Amino acid sequence: MTNIIDVAVSENRKPDEIDLLELLRLIWRKKWWVVLSTIIFTVVAAVYAFTAKEEWTSSALVKQPQVSELGNYLSLQNEYANIIQNQAFSAEKLSTELFDQFSTLLFSNDIKRQFFEQSEWYIQSISDKDSVAKQRFLADLLQRYLQVARPDLKKNPNAIGITISFAAELPSDAQYVLTAYIEFVNKKVLVAQQQDFISRLEQQVNTLNFQKDQLEQKTKITRQEQLNNLANALSIAKNADIVDYFNGTLASNQGSLEILLGKDDSKFKLNDNSYLFMQGEKYLQAQLDTLKDAELIYPIEYYTTKNQLSLLIPLIEKAEQGITASSYHYLASPDYPVTKDKPKRALIMLIGLILGVLFSIIFIIISSKINNYEKNCF
Repeated sequence: MTNIIDVAVSENRKPDEIDLLELLRLIWRKKWWVVLSTIIFTVVAAVYAFTAKEEWTSSALVKQPQVSELGNYLSLQNEYANIIQNQAFSAEKLSTELFDQFSTLLFSNDIKRQFFEQSEWYIQSISDKDSVAKQRFLADLLQRYLQVARPDLKKNPNAIGITISFAAELPSDAQYVLTAYIEFVNKKVLVAQQQDFISRLEQQVNTLNFQKDQLEQKTKITRQEQLNNLANALSIAKNADIVDYFNGTLASNQGSLEILLGKDDSKFKLNDNSYLFMQGEKYLQAQLDTLKDAELIYPIEYYTTKNQLSLLIPLIEKAEQGITASSYHYLASPDYPVTKDKPKRALIMLIGLILGVLFSIIFIIISSKINNYEKNCF
């Protein structure tokens, strides 16, 4: 009965179909093909795994600097704020300003390019490459190996700082280059801040010098006007024969006074330029002689401006000597990678083994179908 069923099943099977048991028998008969294919693929995978370039990644996490890390730049800025009476200045604002500029430069490909072009590590790495290979290597460094990323606040609302990472063939190179890049950007920030600070100081000095010159000129003009007015009044007093005054009335010829006043009994101000001559020749001459020899007296604003200048000019000299500060604070400094990113040798060899087995099985099945087809046809 069993033989009849087997025969029926065998007769109902299509010529190009292979059942599972038959496939296993076929693979067993061709087991050396499977072994050989597996060995070949595994060896090829192993060769690749042990010869491919390794990648080790060093990472760092930074945030805005603390007040204690702002160095002498904080004292310079604070001194400047006190001189110009800028009450809006604060150490926190300076810290934020530095980190904002640091963050902007971190993401700049131009800054990355400038860093690598002056880096000894990069110069040594391209020493044996042609021009095309150099450009390709630099492009890979900018786009793949040196990465800067802000936290995804949607995934983690509490995340802070900026992550910077660099991948290299050696773990020591990855850590060294990443540390050097962060310091390079920090120096760029400080140079830019120094130039901007000195420019603002110089602009402030120019403005104050202009104000000082204006006040000096105005004071001199006022003095000259006073001298001219006194001289004119003295000349009028002499012509009018007004020698002196007493209790606001003239001690000279009464007729001349009536003519000058038009018989007006109203009081007049002797300090008014129009009536200076009525102070009399004697008093006007004394004023004129005293005013000629007296030093100029400037308004309070002039001395305030002069004092600001005396403080700002030394401040420029301090700023030109250099500023020290950190535009970032490490939450995690560049680490020494202990696990390489790739190649994953064990995984590559496992994939090679699996591919070898699959290839051999597929090859055996296809070969079997071709043989069956030829038998049925001929």
